[in-house]
Amino acid sequence: LLLRKASRILLIGALFPYFVALKTTPVAEIPWGVLMGAKAVALLAAYVLHQGTRASHGESANGAIAKLASAHKLAVPIVAGIIALASIGVLWMAPDVGSPDTFRLTAVGEILTVILAAATFTHIFSYEHGGKFNPIYPLMFLGPGLAGLLSVFGAAAMLTGENAGMAAIGLVGNLIVAAGGTMAIYTMYVAMKQAKIEGDLKKAAAREARKAQRAARRK
Repeated sequence: LLLRKASRILLIGALFPYFVALKTTPVAEIPWGVLMGAKAVALLAAYVLHQGTRASHGESANGAIAKLASAHKLAVPIVAGIIALASIGVLWMAPDVGSPDTFRLTAVGEILTVILAAATFTHIFSYEHGGKFNPIYPLMFLGPGLAGLLSVFGAAAMLTGENAGMAAIGLVGNLIVAAGGTMAIYTMYVAMKQAKIEGDLKKAAAREARKAQRAARRK
């Protein structure tokens, strides 16, 4: 539940230009249409993957995607992956902005964050319906979480500059991304703490069982 909330928060933050608004100069030349178009394509990839996952677990889903999922278990992930790659490819339609091409580099980071958040949400859905849990997902939140925290200070320092408006947007985005990443990291802490408690209980139960067996043999 915590990780699902974290993925939602991270996704909202990733829809903001939280890196591009702070790293790309001149700000006036940022190709917003290309950036948001790329994020829209990334969201399409997420939609295809989620609908395919729903279909594979017997839940209601988009008809065309459900048929694709029934054809082969890897069909939907492959199609979603191709669309996700296309979302990054869209960025190369934009003119060079910044040096060395800072816009594309930072925009790719934002697109990958969108994909990570959406894929994690779908992974949790699959886990709730009998799938296996992969701890790599919350571990990958460490990257955007730390990046968001560090960028908050840079964004705050830019609030008094000529690009204060963009800095404010970047600040909001980074705060949200940092919150999502921090929540995922906290989720791993809670999970490891709970795993230790359960492990200790199992060890204690095993010791008691051995004691009972020895006592039974002495009788």
